Amino acid sequence: MPETTEIRELTRKRGGVNHKLTNFVKHVVPIYNTFKINPSLDDEVIIELQNRLDKLGIIYNEFEGIQLEIESLSADDVLEGHYKERDEFTDKYNKYYAITKKMLNANVGDQISNNKSRSRSCSSS
Repeated sequence: MPETTEIRELTRKRGGVNHKLTNFVKHVVPIYNTFKINPSLDDEVIIELQNRLDKLGIIYNEFEGIQLEIESLSADDVLEGHYKERDEFTDKYNKYYAITKKMLNANVGDQISNNKSRSRSCSSS
């Protein structure tokens, strides 16, 4: 069964969403490489990572909606390729979500500890 114009358009949209995830990964990887050497991140980096992580859920939902449409319109003989696309996107999403969350959790804990230390030293002066 030939691919319809609608499926082609949806596939193009899915490619755009994949590109958004790739941009997220390109941003996170160098920060993570630095984090592995020195787990302390600047406040600006923490805020930026949190902002990007918040938007990542939107990207996932966007992908999911497009992917479901593609799968529902596709012939059985091409579904396996679409399922593979879903698996690859989901694996990449989950991996970099976890990496980002790990960096944020480590630094939020450090910030809380540092703030408590500072408040103790201020109150004992």
